[in-house]
Amino acid sequence: SVTILTGTIARDRRARMCLAMGVCGVALSFGALLPGYAALYRFLPPLQAIRAVARFGYLGIVAVAFVAGFGVADLRRLMGPRRWPAIACALIAAAVVETYAAPIFVTRFDGIPAIYDQLRDERRAVVAEFPFFDSDARFLHGAYMLNSTRHWHPLINGYSGFQPRSYYSNADALAKI
Repeated sequence: SVTILTGTIARDRRARMCLAMGVCGVALSFGALLPGYAALYRFLPPLQAIRAVARFGYLGIVAVAFVAGFGVADLRRLMGPRRWPAIACALIAAAVVETYAAPIFVTRFDGIPAIYDQLRDERRAVVAEFPFFDSDARFLHGAYMLNSTRHWHPLINGYSGFQPRSYYSNADALAKI
């Protein structure tokens, strides 16, 4: 808001470019809901490589940070050298407090279990890891994906934002056992 109030956003083409990048990123994050996205998708091949269009929204966050940098430069110029150290400390404290997310849970990594070495030399192996979590808990398959780097065989569990159709039929079948 400092950048807007001081008029920097209107005067500085770099600040306007950052703002435009953020607006475009947020708009593209709506994917197919954005009018005209289908045409962009068809004529801009790089868009076809994006698996999760919602991630374009990060450009909005980056743009806010860039434009805020212009605001900090404006504040430094306006406040003068005597008051600047206290203002800089307050800005840093505000940035730390605003992004604070707690508690942060981490999982200890003790390496990939040795049993996965036995799969390395198997030909045409397809691996199923258990427990086989349903689609609401698919993020729990992350450890399975990490373990699969020991043997590089396909997992029927799926992971991340991609689960093949077979994942859902497998999950349904295994839920009935």
